[in-house]
Amino acid sequence: MCRLLSVSRSGYYAWLERPPSQRSVEDARLLGLIRESYEASGHTYGAPRILCDLREVGERIGKNRVAKIMKRNKIRAQRGYKQPGVGWSMKTTLAKEIVLDALLMAVWRRKPKHNVIIHSDQGSQFSSDEWNRFCQTHGLVPSMSRRGNCYDNAAVESFFSSMKKEKIRRHIFKTREAARAEIFDYIEVFYNRARRHQHLGNVCPVDPPRQNSCH
Repeated sequence: MCRLLSVSRSGYYAWLERPPSQRSVEDARLLGLIRESYEASGHTYGAPRILCDLREVGERIGKNRVAKIMKRNKIRAQRGYKQPGVGWSMKTTLAKEIVLDALLMAVWRRKPKHNVIIHSDQGSQFSSDEWNRFCQTHGLVPSMSRRGNCYDNAAVESFFSSMKKEKIRRHIFKTREAARAEIFDYIEVFYNRARRHQHLGNVCPVDPPRQNSCH
């Protein structure tokens, strides 16, 4: 091997016995913290959000170094969605009750004091008498998407797409109850309470006033 690499035998053994550099030792320590943040996020955090986690616990480190350590160790983020989950529901069919239950959860959580516009597509659930009465009772103003305009619901479509990537496609659910439990954990425990959101300055929705430590 020494002849192949054009190095002396003594030099090769000296290199083998050389202790790791201080930067290598520090990178190994940081790797442990990076893995903790990555695992806690369900493998959804990339370098920017992991950087925030590290700085929040007092680490003085730059994004480039975090990114290099992640790349070297094949740690890659599975991209996620960007909008907070306020109300949601799961049922076996797309009957009107599914949207009423989700909207009731949202109203209960936010308790709006003024009229709120509720935007939807043109599904039959959003043109029922029950839907209109619910909106009138709670001071909600229905708004319906134009026919064939996919951009009106881009935010919620992004939500569903990312939830599939981060949670649903990574599991095989044997029962509907198991699926509900996983989705509850994802939205209520992780996403709404722990996940950092870029549009909020990389803080979680329940703590937006927190000082951003990523810059």
